[in-house]
This record gives sequence, C-alpha cells and structure tokens, in this order.
Amino acid sequence: MPTKNFSSIGGFAVGSTEVVNTSYELKNISAIHMVSDNFADATHDKYLVKRVTDAANNTLQLTLDGTTALATNSPALAADRVSFIKARVFGQETTSNQYVYATTFDIVVTTANDGTPTTSAVYENIIRNHPPGQEVWNVTPDAFQIGNDPYFTFEVKSVTTNSTVKWIGVLDITVVS
Repeated sequence: MPTKNFSSIGGFAVGSTEVVNTSYELKNISAIHMVSDNFADATHDKYLVKRVTDAANNTLQLTLDGTTALATNSPALAADRVSFIKARVFGQETTSNQYVYATTFDIVVTTANDGTPTTSAVYENIIRNHPPGQEVWNVTPDAFQIGNDPYFTFEVKSVTTNSTVKWIGVLDITVVS
C-alpha cells in the first residue's frame, strides 16, 4: 500500500493518483518532461503514442490519445531548434501474435524561426517485418506544422483488405537551441 502524504505548501494542490511510489518509481505518467538545471535551452520528453489501422483507415498518424487525427495532441517541437528523436514503433495484427512489424529510429529534425520543421536525417532499423500474405506495413517519420507550431509523430500504414493492426510507439525527443 503506497504512502499518501499530501501538502499544498507553495500553493500546489495534490490529487490522489500515485505518481511516485515509496521506491521512487514513476507510475501513472502519460508523458515525461525533463529540463536541465544547467541548460535552460534544452528539454527531453518521453511520450507513448498509439493508433489502430484497418482496411477502411489504413494510413494514420500516431497520437497521444490514440484516436484523434493530426492535431496538437501530437508531441511538440520548438521553433528555431534542433530535435533529436529516438523511437521504437511496433505494430501487431489484433487476431494473431504472429503478424508483427517492429522498428527503431534515430532522427534529427530542424525547425526554422517560423516553426517550419525539416527532417534532416533518418536512420531506421527494421527489426521485424512480417505482415500477413500480400499486405504491406510501414512506418514513416512525420514532422508537421499547425499554424506556427511544429510537431512530430509517425505515419503508420497497413495496406490490407482484412487486418486490424494496433500500433504503439515510444518517442524520446530532445530539443536543443
């Protein structure tokens, strides 16, 4: 049973959801945002993203909530910065553990002063590419802009007539000016 000590010192209210247990392990976290005490111009974020593709919707973008189309619920970048992105993306046919796609990425995205993102370098290591029959599954880096704000996600695609594929991604994004 976790210890529950609540305090509002400094004006912060504390809810009852446990986020750090007595062993200092993080729990119930949907994203992590780290800022260095030494480098005010650098941040590191860790995100979980999801999506499901099928014959009717075979090309979609991974998002933070797993359902909404491209919007501000995708991981954010920053204008006039360089972003180093490490990612692991996994797709699995929902009726069989046999049909999977697994890949890792190292990506560099630069953004202009106006927020326009450019994918400058991509390294992909496909670990497993085993879709059923004549199907083609793939994952593509997707740096995009909404207004003046740059974002990043992956486009997942499953060219299929009957498969439903659950896609899961873990993104580590370091943004530095």
